[in-house]
Amino acid sequence: MADIPSQTVRLKPDTGHHVPHSPHDPPMTMLLPLWILALLALVVGVYSTFTGHVPITAATEHEGAPSWLTPAAIVVALAGILLAWLTYQRRSIDAERLASMFGPIRHAAMKKFWIDDLFEGVLAFALLAFSKFVGWIDRYLVDGVLNVVSAWTVSAGDGIRSIQTGRAQDYVYGVAVGLLLLMLWMRWALA
Repeated sequence: MADIPSQTVRLKPDTGHHVPHSPHDPPMTMLLPLWILALLALVVGVYSTFTGHVPITAATEHEGAPSWLTPAAIVVALAGILLAWLTYQRRSIDAERLASMFGPIRHAAMKKFWIDDLFEGVLAFALLAFSKFVGWIDRYLVDGVLNVVSAWTVSAGDGIRSIQTGRAQDYVYGVAVGLLLLMLWMRWALA
């Protein structure tokens, strides 16, 4: 688990194959801001540990952490740094044996504690449910309305088709009836 950063430094970005590469310090443009942030965090942490006062607080009421929490976190961090130094700098602790001792934790860390799988499952479930809902709307509402309108159009076309006989006298009668209806409508509209 702790060898992941060193593997990241040793891997060639394109292929993922190991290439001979020695770890090196970052350039000063990256190192200087990191040192400044680390020193500021250290000053604020030490100050708040010994005084009990946090210099930077939100405008809301401050909820204090237990007094043992900060020293315990510092001890755990220092123990992790010491363990990494003993494992990778002095090589007094075998990294493979250490990895096998923490096998389940290492396995969970390599799987990113299954958080990606959880998000993928939730997202897939949500997208699947949403797409089923959209599919139901499309199939039954949109397509259903269009099918009803097209059925009415076909039915109206079948009814109107019987009017078209191809004989001229039928069309003359149609024009005469339409003109008579127009004249009656105009007379009642003006009266």
